[in-house]
Amino acid sequence: MTVNLAAFLANAKTDVAWGTTAGFMAGVWTFFAIATASLFELKTWRYIYINGGYSVVLLTIIGTILGAKR
Repeated sequence: MTVNLAAFLANAKTDVAWGTTAGFMAGVWTFFAIATASLFELKTWRYIYINGGYSVVLLTIIGTILGAKR
C-alpha cells in the first residue's frame, strides 16, 4: 500500500496537506472494500469498523509522512 501511495504522491508539488488527504481517501476506499467483503462473509459491524478503521488510520499516517518527505 505504501509503494502504491508513494507512486501516486510522486509529484513535486505534493505537500503534507495533500499527502494526508490522499492517504485518507485511499483509506476510505479500502474501508469500503473491506466492508463489502466482510458483509458477504457475514462478519459483524464491529469487525468491519475495527479492520476498516485500521486501514483509514494507517493510510492517513502513511500519506502524511510521504507528504512531509516531499
